[in-house]
Amino acid sequence: MKHLVYIFCFLFLVACDKGEKDFNQSPETQFSIKEINLTGENRLNSVVRLSWYGKDPDGYVKGYELSFDNNTWSYVTNQDSTFRFSISAESDTVDINIYVRAVDNEGLVDPSPAFLRIPLKNTPPEATFNEQLEFPDSANIVVTGAWTASDVDGNESIKAAYLKINDGQWFEINRDRKTFSIIPENPSTSGRGNALIYYENDKNPSSLILDGLRVNDTNTFYLKVVDVSNAESKVDTSTTFYLKGKNNDVLLIAGLSTIPANIYKSTLNNIGVSYDYIDFLVNSSENLPRLWNPTFTLMLLQYEKVVFFSDESAVINPYNNQSGMLLEFAAPSFQEYANIGGKFLITTDFKTTSNMDPIYGVMPIDTLAESSDFGVRIFNDSAIVPTNNQFPLLYPANFVDAVNTFYPTSDAEVFYTGQIKKPNNNWRGPNIVGSVRKRNGKAFQVFFSVQLWKFNKNQSDLDALFNQVLNVEFN
Repeated sequence: MKHLVYIFCFLFLVACDKGEKDFNQSPETQFSIKEINLTGENRLNSVVRLSWYGKDPDGYVKGYELSFDNNTWSYVTNQDSTFRFSISAESDTVDINIYVRAVDNEGLVDPSPAFLRIPLKNTPPEATFNEQLEFPDSANIVVTGAWTASDVDGNESIKAAYLKINDGQWFEINRDRKTFSIIPENPSTSGRGNALIYYENDKNPSSLILDGLRVNDTNTFYLKVVDVSNAESKVDTSTTFYLKGKNNDVLLIAGLSTIPANIYKSTLNNIGVSYDYIDFLVNSSENLPRLWNPTFTLMLLQYEKVVFFSDESAVINPYNNQSGMLLEFAAPSFQEYANIGGKFLITTDFKTTSNMDPIYGVMPIDTLAESSDFGVRIFNDSAIVPTNNQFPLLYPANFVDAVNTFYPTSDAEVFYTGQIKKPNNNWRGPNIVGSVRKRNGKAFQVFFSVQLWKFNKNQSDLDALFNQVLNVEFN
C-alpha cells in the first residue's frame, strides 16, 4: 500500500510538470534606445529611423505590432523602419508617441508594449533659383528661369511657392512646374508694369498677373517656399538683369558678323521698315537663348514678321553645351511661330554634312542636293532668278562659291533658281535656291539657301526683294 502512495505522488508531480511546460509565456519587447531627451533646437526633424527587438523565453518572435495610440495596431515583420512624421499647420514642434509589441510563434503578444516618445521640430524648407539657368545680363522681352526646392521633412510637405518681382507683391506660383518665363503684359511700354508668367513650354500664359516688372530697366526676382507648418524658406535672390522691350512689329535676327548685318539693316532702312534687332553672336553669343523653347519661341510670338540670317557655322548652347547651327536650334520655334500665323524670311547656307533633320519640312525644303557644295558657283555675271516677275533678279557683288541647291517640300513653291556653274562643266543638279509657302495666295514663309547679302551688286534690287516680301506679301 505504501508503494502505491509513492507511485501516485510521482505521477502527480510529472503531470504538474507537464502542465507548466504547456503554458505559453509572452514575449518581451524593447526599442534600441530607451528614451530621446531632446528639447528646443535639438529636437529631431520629422524623418526618424527607429529599430526594436524582442525575445521569447519559450519560443521565438515572428513579428511585431506598431501603434501610435496604444489602441490601433499594425503588424510588421521588420525590426526597423524610417518614419516620416507630419507636423500640423501652425505648429513647429510635436511629440510623437510610438508603441511596439512583439508577437511570438503562437500569436501571443507582449502585454506591456515598449514605448518611446519622439520630440520633433519642423525644419524650414529651402528654395533656390537654378544656377544653370541663371538670368542673362540682358534679355529681350522674355526671361526664362527655373527653381528647385527641398525639405528634409519631405518635399511633399512643401505646400506653396512664391515669386516676387522687384518691389512688387509676392505671388503664389505653380509649385509643380519649376521652369517659367516672364513676359511684360505690354512689352511696348517702358517702365513699371504687370507681367505674364508661362510655365515650361506652354504657349499660353497662366491666369496669374504679377506686378513690379520694369521694361527697359533692370529687374531682380525673389523666391520662397512654405511648408505645411507655415515655415518659410529663406528668400533666394536672382541675378539682376536688364529687360529690353518691344518697339516694332518686325524682328531682325543676326547670326552673322557686322558686314552682312549692316547690309540687312540698310536694306530694311531703305524700304522704310522699322525693326527690333537681336545679334546672337555679339559678346561671345551672350544673347543666345539658354532654352530655345520656350524662350525663343515666346519671343517670336511677340512679332508679326521676322527676318533671320545665319550660315552653316556651329554655335554652342550655353545651357547644355550642345553644338549646332543657329537654324538647327531655331527651327522648332519657327514651326510654332508659323502655326499661329507668323511670317518669316530666312536666308542662310549649309554644308552637305550639316545636320538638316530639324530643318527639313519645318522650312519649305525637303532635301539638299547631294553634291551641292564647294565648286558650285554663281559668278558675278550670273544671277538668282525669280519665278515671278514681280521680284527682281539678284546679282552677286563677287562670285559666290559653295552654293546650296535643294528640293522643296510638296506644299512649297519654287521661288528663285540660280544660274549655277561648276569649273569646266555645267551644273546638272537642281538649281533651286529659294522657295515659299503661301496662305490665301500670299507668301508667309520665304526661304533662301544662299546668303542674300552677297547678292547686292545692285543694292536697289535687294531692296526691291525685301520690299515685295515684307511690305506686300507679308501684309
